[in-house]
Amino acid sequence: MSVAGVPWIHSIKTVSEFYDMLKPNSKNRIDCDPVGQRPDMEDLGKKQGIIDTMIRGYDFGEFKLRTLTKALQDAFGFKYRSIDGGHRKRAIRDFIDGKFKTHRDTVAVVNGEEIYVGNKTYSQLPEAVQDQFNSYRIRMTVYDESMTDGQAGETFRRTNISTDVNHQEMLNSHEDNLVAIWVREISRPIPGLNNN
Repeated sequence: MSVAGVPWIHSIKTVSEFYDMLKPNSKNRIDCDPVGQRPDMEDLGKKQGIIDTMIRGYDFGEFKLRTLTKALQDAFGFKYRSIDGGHRKRAIRDFIDGKFKTHRDTVAVVNGEEIYVGNKTYSQLPEAVQDQFNSYRIRMTVYDESMTDGQAGETFRRTNISTDVNHQEMLNSHEDNLVAIWVREISRPIPGLNNN
């Protein structure tokens, strides 16, 4: 299949397989925070909501990734760049890395049994809940390396047609360029930049 001439495939990865793709030594490393994506959200409730959705077994939609050219892979150290789903990708990573806890009301259902797992980090989850979380299946659309920055931006905008994207986010979706960097830094505070 292709979109505007760019071949793509569907891929399904478990959380465990996906998390391995985020590690610095992964040959399939994903850049979850490229310049063209919205910066990481500060809203703990949204992060907890993403994890709660997964723990309860609900679908949270698909990710969209772009395969980088060999030159970009060598320059940046990533095989893939996130086009859509950055908040979800980073929430999974940060939860597994112990950076936040589940919502106080989070409940898992494992083999028909409800297990209260509110206010717990990933490492504090019971083994059965961890196993179920790690087995959660993530759908991904992966575009090949012929995708241009412009096509990646248009893919983001078309994916978010039903979700209003503000003008700054629209401009910012044009991938790695000076305008995108500038817009990203004036759109909202970014930790470490002191850009209030």
